[in-house]
Amino acid sequence: MDAESLYTGAQMFKQKTLDFLPFIGKLSLASALTVAVFLSGPGVSAKQELAAGTQKQPYTLGEQQIGKKSYVVSSMVVNARPEVCYKICTDYKNAATTFPTLKKCLVMQDNGGGNKVIKYVTRPTGAFTDYSYTLEVKETPNQMVAWNRIDGDFKAIDGYWKIEPSQGGSKTLVTYMGFVDGGLFMPQVLIKRQFRIDLPPCMTALKVKAESQNKPRVADKPEAGVDQ
Repeated sequence: MDAESLYTGAQMFKQKTLDFLPFIGKLSLASALTVAVFLSGPGVSAKQELAAGTQKQPYTLGEQQIGKKSYVVSSMVVNARPEVCYKICTDYKNAATTFPTLKKCLVMQDNGGGNKVIKYVTRPTGAFTDYSYTLEVKETPNQMVAWNRIDGDFKAIDGYWKIEPSQGGSKTLVTYMGFVDGGLFMPQVLIKRQFRIDLPPCMTALKVKAESQNKPRVADKPEAGVDQ
């Protein structure tokens, strides 16, 4: 084989290797999540989690089918007003110090009207690598924060935080609904299992922070000299 043929063969091998790298990257991310799931301890079914939420935990955890998508859903009552809970859900600057698996949260664009583009970096429990993705976020003040993926890891991400007043607005019913499509190498059974591991600490963190920040409004304070 002459030198020209060797050079051509080497170039072809190099190009095929470069073409294959994205596949390797996707496979590595999927493998990391798979390993994380199996290292995180024994699994708990959605029904078991839902029962635990009504009996011992402050939240419920289950699934809801909408069209072809199966969403993970968690709800809880927070002893804080809706505006307090909403403020925490939209405090992107401090989000990484509130939610355990979130490492970075950066507002890339603020298009006004509650429309934002936000980049998230997360690390699931037990994972050896971070996941980065960009979401289009729509805020409805004191009611909802909805999102869907526009770039980054995973094939699809969408969901919302729903904020509803309870007991005359002195408390809040907070609902999280989320769907993640990890693509070919991340089956839904693993995605949902990771949700059941990582979502409960996030719900608890939101509840604890909101209740610690909740202060009675002036109208809620008893008047001086009035017996309660």
